[in-house]
Amino acid sequence: MSETVTTKADLELQSAAIRADIEALRVATKTDIEKSQVATKADIEILRVETKAEIGAQRSELKADTEALSSEMKTEMELFKLSVESSFEALEQSMASLQDKIVIRIGAMMVTMTFLLLAFGPFYFRWVMSLTASQ
Repeated sequence: MSETVTTKADLELQSAAIRADIEALRVATKTDIEKSQVATKADIEILRVETKAEIGAQRSELKADTEALSSEMKTEMELFKLSVESSFEALEQSMASLQDKIVIRIGAMMVTMTFLLLAFGPFYFRWVMSLTASQ
């Protein structure tokens, strides 16, 4: 039988090859899984805190935007109210002016009718009487 002499370099090469094979086939141990769980829980907690902070910031921004919009709408409503009131006042003045004109015209028509009745009434009365007398 012949003995093979294994050198130190051969042993190191074999050891490196076996180590590479073990690393390639390595499965997670309970400790690895526990470390992964702890890291995942820490990541989740960090994300929860960041998300909560972002929601708080967005809530504050939304509240500020809502208050600004509400204030702007109140201002616009007040301006619209003043505009409507001004329009109503102008309409009331216009109607009062028209009412005055109508009263003046009706008064003028009454004076005219009275004058016509006084001026032509006696002639009309005599004419009607002459017609009834001739029949």
